[in-house]
Amino acid sequence: MKTLPTLKFNTFSDKQKLFIDQWLDSWNIIKELKNDNIDDEYIPDGSITNEQISNLKSLVNPFDTNLKAGEIRLNRK
Repeated sequence: MKTLPTLKFNTFSDKQKLFIDQWLDSWNIIKELKNDNIDDEYIPDGSITNEQISNLKSLVNPFDTNLKAGEIRLNRK
């Protein structure tokens, strides 16, 4: 009867173990995200309130008609 071969196990450094642990964590997160069937896509209905319009207008500075050196302005006609 033949004897079984002796098994030798490789030892891994702490850096290699950490890399594998991080890779497995990332892989598990990706699997969970792929299996997530929740539809979170926002589809606007086209309605906007006057308050929202005024908030948007406050974010836009008034157009400055004085050109400064180095500025490029496009004229839409």
